[in-house]
Amino acid sequence: MESAETRAAVEDMCMVFHQTVRHLADDFLRDAQRFYYATPTSYLELIQTFKELLTIKRSTVRCAATTLPQPPRLLPSCPRTAKRRGRSCASVTHSPHAAQVHQMKRRYEVGLEKLLAAESDVNIMKKELIELQPKLVETGKEVAQTLIVVDK
Repeated sequence: MESAETRAAVEDMCMVFHQTVRHLADDFLRDAQRFYYATPTSYLELIQTFKELLTIKRSTVRCAATTLPQPPRLLPSCPRTAKRRGRSCASVTHSPHAAQVHQMKRRYEVGLEKLLAAESDVNIMKKELIELQPKLVETGKEVAQTLIVVDK
């Protein structure tokens, strides 16, 4: 990190992310009776992912800055920087490390999608249960009457 202030802000942001996931996991447990574990390891993975993405983004910005006034591109090619460093910027954005970062990011996205889908399913089931409540009461009365007839 470039400054202590930036580092503190990033740490606070990551803590908020992690705590939010833990609260959502508690809601998920309460609503769906299923566990989702937000571990210290996932917190550390979040920080590592941020650091890796920040490094990649800084490299991309540096490459774009050396080739101005061209418009920025997703995968910049910067011949001046590539000659100085002996590699191209495209190799930075397509490194195995970047693939690992992308995979970790995708894991978080998939987990979040599953939590949101589960929340949606739980809400639908709640509505159905509320709608069926009067029918359940009626059926319970009918069963009680049937048991009275069977006992006689």
